[in-house]
Amino acid sequence: MKTIKIFSVGLALILFCAGASIGAAKDEGETTKLFNVNKGGKLTVDVNPGAIRIATWSKDQVEIKIRGLDEEQASKVEMTSDKNNVSILYEEGWSSEGDAEFEITVPAKYNLDLKTSAGDISLMNDIDGYVKAATSGGDLSFKDVSGELSAESSGGSISAANVGGNLNVNTMGGDINIGNVKGKENKINTMGGEITIGKSVSGVSAKTYGGDIVAGDAGGNSEFITYGGNISVGSVSGSVNMETYGGNLELKGANGKVKGKTNGGNIDLSNIKGSVDVRTMAGEVSVMLEPSPNSESRITTNAGSITLQLPTSAKVTVEARVHVQGWWKEAKNDRKIVSDFEEQSYKTDDNRHEIVGTYVLNGGGSKIFLKSVNDQILIKKAVK
Repeated sequence: MKTIKIFSVGLALILFCAGASIGAAKDEGETTKLFNVNKGGKLTVDVNPGAIRIATWSKDQVEIKIRGLDEEQASKVEMTSDKNNVSILYEEGWSSEGDAEFEITVPAKYNLDLKTSAGDISLMNDIDGYVKAATSGGDLSFKDVSGELSAESSGGSISAANVGGNLNVNTMGGDINIGNVKGKENKINTMGGEITIGKSVSGVSAKTYGGDIVAGDAGGNSEFITYGGNISVGSVSGSVNMETYGGNLELKGANGKVKGKTNGGNIDLSNIKGSVDVRTMAGEVSVMLEPSPNSESRITTNAGSITLQLPTSAKVTVEARVHVQGWWKEAKNDRKIVSDFEEQSYKTDDNRHEIVGTYVLNGGGSKIFLKSVNDQILIKKAVK
């Protein structure tokens, strides 16, 4: 008799739990709403929490589908429209359980202002408008945006295809990957991740506290800073500042002043028309330079060789120094300055343990200072 009672109680509990599960599944259904709008309006989404997914279509309508909320949670969602603008507000708080999903389809010509306290934000199709997006915990991804893109995450990656307007993206911890950009102002920052950006019509400012930076051609003054990684940049039609605390620097071209600094890596600068001020604590330096009139350039390495290429038509005075640390008498014959141009003077300084060479091309003009420690300096004729 006792066994039958226990079995009956167990069976009742199983049926109760099954019933509760079925009820919960029914409660967490899909909420759908449709608004008629005209092109060029704005969608505002502010949810706490929830994932936001945006798609586009040719209809002059905004369709909203909400999943992952029970009946009580769904009642807290406010969906309103004002002429061409649609607003979605949801505030559940940090104690909320489950995964809320807001799937919204808007006209292809529309603007977006998206915010979530926890969740990913994604734009599934190209959009003709501006996009502003922020999440406190999630990834951000976008297809082509014809207007301005402003995106921020407190802990996730950010990716976008091409951007037609100004670009301002920032994440506290993740990679940033951006396609081509046509805006006049482009700022990219991450506290810990790699940065990749395609071609930009104007200049670029990119900064990461730990990761590589890879950028295509830029149409204006640019700055690239990482606290631990390599920097590789295409041609820049302006001045450039490149800094890393541990990695290589590579630049394929510039028109203006080029500044570069690394605490441990090689520096490779090609097709520079202007001036350079670069130094590495440990690495080789290679520079192809066409000095601008009356400019001044400095190239320094504390452990590595220097190769400088100059056009034969350059009006410049080059002062090259090789400093020897250690056994001076044995090393001074091995450490040399080798030049395709005839030297004005070439001497060894026994007191300062230095080899110094001076080269005056076409009567002089611009000045270039070279210094290497315990290695050689090569001055060569540029080959186009």
